[in-house]
Amino acid sequence: MGNQDAGASRPRVWHADHLMGRMVLQFVALGYEDYLRFEIGQMIDGLGKETGDAKHDTKENLALEASLKKWLSSTSFSNVLRWFDAYETTTVSTAVANRRWNSETTKRDRLFLEKLGMK
Repeated sequence: MGNQDAGASRPRVWHADHLMGRMVLQFVALGYEDYLRFEIGQMIDGLGKETGDAKHDTKENLALEASLKKWLSSTSFSNVLRWFDAYETTTVSTAVANRRWNSETTKRDRLFLEKLGMK
């Protein structure tokens, strides 16, 4: 399916019943996308704020949440999805890649997935 239209720009089907099935799937996909955008927006609003919970309000956790908030605020929705899109194991061995994927990045990614309820 397409990045912006859930594959609706070209139906690519020959029969009306196939078209209806494709339209149902596009509707479901757009519903998931809308829900995920909403959840990320809610997540951004709550990140980096003290809650009164001693475990949550540690300096380290608030800094990690601030890092996630900064990343989500400066990254487009499609690039957030692309960041987590992996078909198979990818081996990266350049110096730039070693700087890009560090423990802070993986902690941020774990926090993101945890906040979405996926971990």
